[in-house]
Amino acid sequence: MANRDLPPGALAKPARGTTQQAALARSDARLAHERRQKAIVRRRDPRCRRPGCPHCAQHHGRLRLDCAHLSAKGLGGDPQGRVTTAAQMIRLDLISHGEQERGLLIIVPLDPRRGTAGPCEFYWSPNGSTGDGHLEGIG
Repeated sequence: MANRDLPPGALAKPARGTTQQAALARSDARLAHERRQKAIVRRRDPRCRRPGCPHCAQHHGRLRLDCAHLSAKGLGGDPQGRVTTAAQMIRLDLISHGEQERGLLIIVPLDPRRGTAGPCEFYWSPNGSTGDGHLEGIG
């Protein structure tokens, strides 16, 4: 059926698949942004930043290193790119990264302008707060 409000030859709705293509393009751009930020962190932090890391010492530095986000991206990801910046990520071995995600290892950047590019305090906290934990070191 033709829509009388549209000029002749105009499509009533977008071509099939254009919405999905636009969503994929946005997703690709987000992933490319995250890859670029992680590459910056990998160059900046060639090894685990946790001072005196017990896991790196135990495994002689052979653990895989991850780029850990200081705050979780959440289930929806990070569409605005606020969490996935080099200033909000730090390089940790995979065990320390898991401890950080569970709230056992708390990382606090000391310079708000530089974020994790500057010195950071590392707290070990069995209860998940800096008040309950003890300072492991500054790295």
